[in-house]
Amino acid sequence: MIKNIKFTFLFSVWLTLIIAFNIFGYLISVNKMAWLDQPIINFFRSVENPLLTKIYLWFTLIGDTPMVIVIFLISIFILYFALKHRTQLVFLLIVLVGSTIINNILKIIYQRERPIEYRLTEASGYSFPSGHSMASFTLYITLSFLIWKHIPHRLGRGIVILFTIVMIFMIGTSRIYLGVHYPSDIIGGYLVSASWLIPAIYLYQWYLEKRNQKLA
Repeated sequence: MIKNIKFTFLFSVWLTLIIAFNIFGYLISVNKMAWLDQPIINFFRSVENPLLTKIYLWFTLIGDTPMVIVIFLISIFILYFALKHRTQLVFLLIVLVGSTIINNILKIIYQRERPIEYRLTEASGYSFPSGHSMASFTLYITLSFLIWKHIPHRLGRGIVILFTIVMIFMIGTSRIYLGVHYPSDIIGGYLVSASWLIPAIYLYQWYLEKRNQKLA
């Protein structure tokens, strides 16, 4: 009974995310997202200053593909060599590769051009959904999920959650501040990543339960 309730809840959340993303995609395809994008863009332009620019350039660097690969390699070392969790390593690899593939497919489908009128850094490729927001959301949520079970204290878990939220938020908003993404690109990236991770984590948990039952 409890499992059925959990599945129903997760499915409802997943379906809501899918619907929300498709609404975003439709509004973008008919150029009806200015009501959301422009006020947020105006806000970030209003707070621009040299220090904040340096901070956001650092966070956007952390979200670049080379840095994501570095973080992944560090995770490999910790999961495989230190904790001996090979299954977790495979799961992390699958969700990251899957997220990248989904992002590339969606960019080709929507083909939204990036903002051009105001940039503090350069970026290429299509804009929607944001690759940085998808990569950061997928990476840090997955790492938090995998690390969570190994942290016995609430304080430690709270720090992990706070760190995850800050990294996802700062990497995402850095793309808006630097003028290479619309806010709807970032939100769309979060929606897609969340809708990808829900079934991925659910199936991973189901696999672990089945494996443990066989070993019992």
